[in-house]
Parts: sequence; C-alpha cells; structure tokens
Amino acid sequence: MTAEERETLVKQVVEEIYQAFPWFYERFGKRGYEKTVEDNLHHVDHLLTAYEMEDEEFFVKYVLWLERVLVNRGISSAILLDNLERLYRNVHLIADTKVREAFRTYLQQGMEQLNASN
Repeated sequence: MTAEERETLVKQVVEEIYQAFPWFYERFGKRGYEKTVEDNLHHVDHLLTAYEMEDEEFFVKYVLWLERVLVNRGISSAILLDNLERLYRNVHLIADTKVREAFRTYLQQGMEQLNASN
C-alpha cells in the first residue's frame, strides 16, 4: 500500500462520514474533523500491521479495544461499525490485490466481532 493510497482511502472515508453525518461538523468543528482523519489513519495503520504480520486477530483485538475506549467515552459502537463499513467499501482504492483482499478479510472479521459483542 502506498502512502498516496493510504491518504486517498482515509480522505474518501472521512468525506463520506461527514456527508452522512453533517451534524458532526456542527457539533465537533474542525478539530473533530481532524480527529476523524487521525482515527482513520490509525485504523489503516492497524490494518497494514495486521497484513504485514499475517495476523487478522491483531486487527480484531484493536477493534474490540477501540470499542471499549469509545463506549467509555460515550460514543456508540455503531459509529465505529459505520466507519469500518466505509473502509470496507472503499478498499477498492488500494491497487495491490493481496493487500486489498487481506484488508477486506480483516475488516469483515472486525465487524463480525463488533456485532457479536453487542
């Protein structure tokens, strides 16, 4: 995965989030937008680490950990699930087929575990 693909993927996902939830910007402002970009960079970095380690459980554990953190901060796990679904739908922006398919697998597993925990 190239740095350009990483940036493009994150930009696309964040734009979709803010189109679907325009009240996010009203409520959280520019700082919230920047935080959403940062969060998605972390998501992609964890996907890439899982790929490099050939360990989908690494990403699943990250998702479940993040869910606990968000819920403790009063943020619904549905927001995380929505974000992961948007990443899943946009992995087509990654040229490398092996990386793309691994990301799909990891995201699917993360979403399934997230659904199972609720």
